[in-house]
Amino acid sequence: MVAEPRRADARGPVSPWPLNETKLYRSDEAKGAAEKLPPHVTSAQLCWLLRLTRGRVAQLSAEGGPIKRLGRDLYAIESIPNFIARQRERGDRSTEWNQARTELAQERARAARLQRLEREGKLLEVEVVQLIVAAIFRAVRDNFLGLGTRLAPQAHGAPSVPATQQIIVETESHLIR
Repeated sequence: MVAEPRRADARGPVSPWPLNETKLYRSDEAKGAAEKLPPHVTSAQLCWLLRLTRGRVAQLSAEGGPIKRLGRDLYAIESIPNFIARQRERGDRSTEWNQARTELAQERARAARLQRLEREGKLLEVEVVQLIVAAIFRAVRDNFLGLGTRLAPQAHGAPSVPATQQIIVETESHLIR
């Protein structure tokens, strides 16, 4: 006799499992359930459970890997939690590896962009830019150093403080242009 699937109601969607067989396990019950498991699994079962090929299972069982081989085509049941724990450890380390790979890819992209700009003639050499900036700074510095000698006679002859301020503002705006 087949039990009827649970009907949808206010508690949630339809479940494919009969209501009387649905059970949530707590950690105490899970430990008891683990004792009921067989002590070993075949390679076909292990491959299906872990979604691995037989070759990969053989690699992981060799040289003290997480999968323990008991005999021909037999593997220990504790290989499953061992494999999962190893995957979790590798997941923690892979974050750093992915970050390093991302940084390397970004660096390569920046280098490729600079090479493209150089080919297109839109990129100047550092020495040329330094010479241009130094020349501009020199001209601005010389103008500001000569500011006192230019403003002193005009400021001395100004009739008031606002007139002196106006002379200074006009001279500064002339220097900046």
